[in-house]
Amino acid sequence: MIIYLFYSILCFSIIFAIGFSFLSLTKLDKSSNSKPSFLVIYFTGLLILSVVTSYLSIIIPANKYLTISYAFIAVIGIFKYRKQIKNYVLPIKNLSIFDYLIIGSIIIFLMIISSRGIYNYDSGLYHVQSIKWIDAYPVVSGLGNLHSRLAYNSLFFTLSSVFTMNGVFNGYDIVLFPLNTICLTVFLIWEYFNLKSYIQAREFKRVGFVIAIVLLMLSFCLKWLSSASPDIICAIMIIITLQKISMKKCDTYDKSFFIIALVSVCITFKLSSLFLFLVVLLFIRKKSIVADTLKIGVFASVIFLPFLIRNYYLSGYLIFPFSGLDIFSPDWKVPITRVLKEEYLIEAWAKIPKQPYSEVLSLGLTDWFPIWIRSKAILIKLLFFASCSTLFIGIIQCIRKRFISFKICMVLFANFLFWFFRAPDPRFAYGFLFFSFAYFIYFVVDLMQKKIHKTILGVFFIALTFSLTISSIKSRTLNTLSSYKNNLSVFMIPRNFIFSQPMQFEKVETNFEYFIPKTGDRCYNYKFPCTPYPKDELILRGKHLKDGFRLETFSANNK
Repeated sequence: MIIYLFYSILCFSIIFAIGFSFLSLTKLDKSSNSKPSFLVIYFTGLLILSVVTSYLSIIIPANKYLTISYAFIAVIGIFKYRKQIKNYVLPIKNLSIFDYLIIGSIIIFLMIISSRGIYNYDSGLYHVQSIKWIDAYPVVSGLGNLHSRLAYNSLFFTLSSVFTMNGVFNGYDIVLFPLNTICLTVFLIWEYFNLKSYIQAREFKRVGFVIAIVLLMLSFCLKWLSSASPDIICAIMIIITLQKISMKKCDTYDKSFFIIALVSVCITFKLSSLFLFLVVLLFIRKKSIVADTLKIGVFASVIFLPFLIRNYYLSGYLIFPFSGLDIFSPDWKVPITRVLKEEYLIEAWAKIPKQPYSEVLSLGLTDWFPIWIRSKAILIKLLFFASCSTLFIGIIQCIRKRFISFKICMVLFANFLFWFFRAPDPRFAYGFLFFSFAYFIYFVVDLMQKKIHKTILGVFFIALTFSLTISSIKSRTLNTLSSYKNNLSVFMIPRNFIFSQPMQFEKVETNFEYFIPKTGDRCYNYKFPCTPYPKDELILRGKHLKDGFRLETFSANNK
């Protein structure tokens, strides 16, 4: 835990300093009388580093040398704007002892959770291997031929590569992915101060909203917090975007830069967030539709461009896995049959996991939906029905002439339809599901607060939200604490992976050597090139790994 804490503080400082320096240098706050929140500063730095790193990763490895470069820029920024930073952090002294206790508890709790090991299945399957390739080489052509999951191009991996710690400490081989933990820490502290202000103002509808969001995040995201999964950070980014707009928390940073950048980067982290881009339409004014559309389009294109370029090199497609955009034919192109299989597997697994995808996809809605809904826990079912209700809530809000709320509900419902019919795995839409549930509570309290005493109403919904999530939080937290009880060394050194059995690998040769696991399908943090299964037709495109991979039979047919 201690190592994780200090490394997280270092990463946070770099990101925060770069965000603060950027806002100070560009003077984006010149039309605002208020200072940007620490959350806006931190995520500004995160967004900038994400875009810059994604471009650089095309031509150079995103490794420790890039980390050192960012740290150097951060130090320059701190020195240059030291007076402004001092004035910004000075109000921290005015916080109460209770505030310090809450903030300290959040930090320590999340660091303990994050140090217990990496339980996320996909991290062992391809997250870590993807990051190892990004760390070692510029984008590798045809990497998806080695393992199709390596072509799942989340730009969160390129950013994680810069801030990953990978090494040996006192005989322990560890790998740390601190970004999810840092982002959740910043988010929870921000929500704490939101909650505090709402309680003081006796705005119980917002109190219920924030408590629901916080408990849902803790309930679903703690288990994978230490991993490089983009699910957690995307949930956070989605909630921040929608919460700032729906609660009228937008300021000049949000409208001109922050929200649009947050939305665009979120989509490059996880494509299932695609329909979040609908919120950008809220910033297009009727008097300047063409100009605003052009500005937003250019700005978003700058962010999306490296994502498309990396997709092209990794798989031969602009978007992977998406067979509908098949316009290039490089020699490293992943065969269309493989792309289609990936599409089918994603959809089928999300509907009915561990069943042949051909059987699942042949089922109609009335066949697979009952199976899907019965397999879900009660909380997932509540999230589902709350998401369904956004259509009706939006109509009511439109009748009440609350048009911002109406538009937000339509965005939520559009994302719900895209998620439900495309791939209804809850983790693909955590942010939208959590926000829909919390907004349902907000809406009901808003309707009822004039008929029932505010205190009674507020206590009722707080208790209801708490009761829906406490069982999930309790079970996962106890499992985490038990790992500390059984291994006190975790307090100093984080665990790496939780292996169900000793992992062994064997060597396979074509015109180069690669490794496959003897059991299972995960390579974890093993040396590359590593892939779950042997491929006889897989060959190097050149003499070195950085030259990329192709399938011999496909390349011959493609000519």
